[in-house]
Amino acid sequence: MMISSCTPGLLFLLLGGHMFSNFTGSLVHMRYLSLLEDFEAINTYSWGSCVLDFLYRHLCTAALGGARQIEGALVILQIWAWSHIPLLQPQLIRHELDDPLAPLGVIWCTSFDCTQLPTHTLVTYRDQLDFMPSDQFVWLPYHGRDLVPSDLWGAEVPFICYEIVEYHFPRCVNRQFARDQHIPASCDSQLDLYRIILEEMITLIEGRSMLAI
Repeated sequence: MMISSCTPGLLFLLLGGHMFSNFTGSLVHMRYLSLLEDFEAINTYSWGSCVLDFLYRHLCTAALGGARQIEGALVILQIWAWSHIPLLQPQLIRHELDDPLAPLGVIWCTSFDCTQLPTHTLVTYRDQLDFMPSDQFVWLPYHGRDLVPSDLWGAEVPFICYEIVEYHFPRCVNRQFARDQHIPASCDSQLDLYRIILEEMITLIEGRSMLAI
């Protein structure tokens, strides 16, 4: 009984606090309720593409002038930064992955030592990134790891998460998968997709379509 009563709360914490986190900090949209109706079908949904779709869109909007907040699974962005830019990495005791198909971020599941890293100093990080030579960027973070078939991660398809649609263009980052990186052709991001807004999203600010977590 305790497990069954706590499971919905834990799932909403996962959805609203990690996978699709928003600027409210403690609310999750009610539209996700429909995804939890059939527990047997949950593992058939493409959660990864939805999470990336949500993050891609909000990385884009956060880059606009005047933006002060960002939404989405920022832990993915943090893992990307640590995997590619050593100067941002905390000191840690690395361990080998027992499962070659385990997520790359698992290597950071250990004790951190951040004493050598500047904290709360945006100017310092900007200066380090501005003057970082190209040989200090890790171009092949997945070297030596078994990846899923390329027809999955290499597919150029739209990621769809409700009203958010972002196209996936892996050809722009072939180098990180140890493939020849040619100058990518122009990518049609279809800017009209950015004008799609659910009518119910208007009430999001007021919290009428949100649930507390």
